[in-house]
Amino acid sequence: MVKDFIFCSKILSLDKLSNIESNSLVFLFQNNKILALNNESEQKIPSFFFETKSSKWKFKILPILQKIDQSNWNGIEFGKYKSKPTYLLYFTNNSINSLQNEKNLQNELSFLQEYPLRSLIRLDPGYNLLIAGIAYHVYTWISNHIYCGRCGKRFIYSLAEFALKCPSCNNTEYPHISPAVIIAIIKDNKILLAHNKQFPTNLYSLIAGFVDPGENLEEAISREVKEEIGISICNISYFASQPWPFPNSLMLAFTADWAEGEISVDKKEIMDAQWFGLDNLPKLPSSISVARNLIDHFVQQFSS
Repeated sequence: MVKDFIFCSKILSLDKLSNIESNSLVFLFQNNKILALNNESEQKIPSFFFETKSSKWKFKILPILQKIDQSNWNGIEFGKYKSKPTYLLYFTNNSINSLQNEKNLQNELSFLQEYPLRSLIRLDPGYNLLIAGIAYHVYTWISNHIYCGRCGKRFIYSLAEFALKCPSCNNTEYPHISPAVIIAIIKDNKILLAHNKQFPTNLYSLIAGFVDPGENLEEAISREVKEEIGISICNISYFASQPWPFPNSLMLAFTADWAEGEISVDKKEIMDAQWFGLDNLPKLPSSISVARNLIDHFVQQFSS
């Protein structure tokens, strides 16, 4: 969990934008992306959260959002960060885009743009983006569970806990959390790093994958390593864990030693994998990730 963040014990629905408490943090979403303020420089992180005490929110953002019909947005309070309430607002039917297409509002809304949240995480902004990740997790969960999978009725928010409840058959849906393992494998003072086909060019990270039904964590690690790079490992040891909202993971990080076998990548997910020493590390994942924490631990361990 993010330091100083407390998750709400139940979903607190927001009826009016004006009901958002002062001195709050607000995250905006549309089309499975976060809405953020543009920056002229691509090297700078866009402003992806809004403080309600700021003049920008009061006089620029809020008046525009209040033009959107209430049937086209939903909002909830999902926690508190350093005692500040945190809200997520998500818009349906391309409501923001529709406003941007109105001639008299084009200039006022030109600064607001959709960004894939993962693209912002690579810029290492710190805790606020981790909270955005929690908001994104909740947003995608609610957006993907509008109707009950058992009887087809529309879900409502539970009054007793952070859950969705069917008013017809009482089916209850909790936020989905998918356990996934990630592993730093060491051989002869080198670490195994791999390039996944979904990674940016030249970026390398650790082997990772979801836990299958019936597996324990150690079995999942050994299977993923064997499937993706063809080697066997030993001395598996727990390192740390981290929530990760892509899509709804709880990352469980481990270290291990190489046991036997030669690298043979599957060419389905992993396109390349190599042993790297301290003197030739490639482009690495964001420092906000547990993957980078594992790699940094390797660097610290073998540079001392």
